[in-house]
Amino acid sequence: MKKTTTQKFSKRLAKYGALSVAIAGVAETNGQIVYTDIADVGGAGAFYALDINNDATIDFAIRQFNSATTTSLGSPGSGFYNILACAPYSSIANYSNAILGNSGAFVYPFALSFGAAINSGQIAWNIDGFQTMNYNSCVYGGDFWCPGIGDAYLGLKFKLINGPGPGDDTIHYGWARIGIGAIASDWLIKDYAYNSTPNAPINAGQTVLGIDDNVFSKIKVVALNKSIRLYNLPETARYNIYSMTGQEVLKGTTDNRDYVIEAPTLASGVYVLELTDSNSKGVIRKKVVLQ
Repeated sequence: MKKTTTQKFSKRLAKYGALSVAIAGVAETNGQIVYTDIADVGGAGAFYALDINNDATIDFAIRQFNSATTTSLGSPGSGFYNILACAPYSSIANYSNAILGNSGAFVYPFALSFGAAINSGQIAWNIDGFQTMNYNSCVYGGDFWCPGIGDAYLGLKFKLINGPGPGDDTIHYGWARIGIGAIASDWLIKDYAYNSTPNAPINAGQTVLGIDDNVFSKIKVVALNKSIRLYNLPETARYNIYSMTGQEVLKGTTDNRDYVIEAPTLASGVYVLELTDSNSKGVIRKKVVLQ
């Protein structure tokens, strides 16, 4: 099988579409795990542009395609192939973005288990512009994202551009959770997170620092008309609501484990709700639709 170079793959990815999901708003970064929950996105032929820190710059790309719908890979007569692939995306990062995985003739990203370490001590970081998660249902045996494995995690490293000089930039570590169904094209990206402290580690699936992750995993958010109902909150939490252009439109503090945010003055549309636990400073974001 003919492999595609970093530059060629990046150019081709750019043609597949804009961001599948755009999430605006920037959290304060005082040693937090910044976690973003999204509507599950994926499936046959789907492309997802991952902006892990939600700054409107694409950091990684994930794409499923096959020879019946595209000629991006292979040569005439190479036969049918069905591929789930990923790549560091942002050219502005000067190839500092990388994904954990095996490297050799081809690059195969790891399908990390929950709790796996993601940090600067790892030596298996790959900057290649084409990384094979699943080729023809793992026919060659090198792939890790095989049909039926369920949820697993990509280990991610990316550069955050903080200023005009190279000394201003910082390196951060994160993860993206992806589920694989009964066939290779049955895939969904579900959520992602990164550690806002430069060079600090994160574990696969980790959403907060220093407290039980269940503090956030139990939160339920229900948007109804111009109100947002929150259930199973920590004792106190700060909320910020952002428009999809990143403008803060509402903020406040909850005072009960079940709380209702009233937003009668906001226009109908999609917003980002950001919750910050007052004790742990952990952050979670969710998209809400107000009608």
